Amino acid sequence: MMYIRLGPEIRDWAGKLAMIRKLLYGLIGLGVQFHCHLCTELEKIGFKPSKANLDLWMRDAGNHYEYVAKYIGDMLIISKEPKAILDLLQKPKGPYDSKGVGSP
Repeated sequence: MMYIRLGPEIRDWAGKLAMIRKLLYGLIGLGVQFHCHLCTELEKIGFKPSKANLDLWMRDAGNHYEYVAKYIGDMLIISKEPKAILDLLQKPKGPYDSKGVGSP
């Protein structure tokens, strides 16, 4: 897994660790197909898309919000427990075979 420490521009999340997840790159049209599939999978685990950006998803985790941001085939998971979200999305439980995921 790859992590980054969030900067002050993230306000309440400044200084916290965020996991970077790389999924895939590919052919023309693959991005649209991946987006549609990811939308379905994120909805299954309680995420809702942002009204401002359809590549930003969020869910209420009780005392904080969790976020999943997608750019092409990469994902950024912002959560107190990012591995729990990743575990729901990657095989064997989830539909994705992750690449480029490891320890910091």
